[in-house]
Amino acid sequence: MARRNHERLVSSALPLSALLFVLVLASPAAAVAGANILIVSGHDIFGPSGGYPSTTEEAAGVLNTELTTAGNTVTVVTTGVPANLTGYTQIYDVRFDNATPFTSAEMGYYLTFLQAAPNNTLFLMGENTYFNTRNGLILQFIAQAGGGTIALPVANNINTGTGAYEPETVASQFATTPNVISTVTFADCGLMTTAGTGAFATSQSAGGCSIFFGRGALQNAPQGAVVVVLDVNFIATAPTGFGAANEVAFRQNLEHFVSDPPVAPPSTPVPNTLILLALGLCSIGIIAIRRRAFA
Repeated sequence: MARRNHERLVSSALPLSALLFVLVLASPAAAVAGANILIVSGHDIFGPSGGYPSTTEEAAGVLNTELTTAGNTVTVVTTGVPANLTGYTQIYDVRFDNATPFTSAEMGYYLTFLQAAPNNTLFLMGENTYFNTRNGLILQFIAQAGGGTIALPVANNINTGTGAYEPETVASQFATTPNVISTVTFADCGLMTTAGTGAFATSQSAGGCSIFFGRGALQNAPQGAVVVVLDVNFIATAPTGFGAANEVAFRQNLEHFVSDPPVAPPSTPVPNTLILLALGLCSIGIIAIRRRAFA
């Protein structure tokens, strides 16, 4: 699994036409401008080497460039989560390696950040099941924030019948701004089977590789919002190839969500027909009571 993951992450250089395509997609419209943003980066088992940054640093570089170009103030740190997060409204934690610490103290800093002001939003990156140590710490934090218990992924988004990566349906909150997309295919992401008190940002029949908690979904941080994606490639190496698709478009939509998080969707939406039926029954009851009163 480690060897396969390494080959996936260190994809070959892109031709000029593909690079131009990326530049066209990486438009400043991806996120709302004017925010003070923190990116928590670091190193991982895939680098740095030969003058190249680690995959974590590559992901941080992509976000730094795009978010700065969009008109935001971006700070990148590589030595862990700062104890004082005052002044930031968005945080992207792009560490994904098992060896990268995500300490209980850092979890406390993040929880305080989510509780500090309305719309403070946190993005947490994990990876496929080979990196379940990191994934487990992320899910531990979600539980601490009041997002419910979510089991560790036991499979990746690979179709066992075809060996291809399974496409996922994109939730409405991530499907229209700034890019209109209906599906995204990650390159070997970790597949969660439940979303706790949140919802799947992307999903397939067996679960999904990304979940989100809109405002109000986290019991212990109702003002804040969180997005979790168990894949690094959709930021660091996109367009990755190997059957991956819509990675850049989804990333930009995610950036927009982080910049302006909506209220969490209801866990069990009530169909409009049921609401109308209930109103009708109430009206009938009121009429019957009035008739009895004047009889």
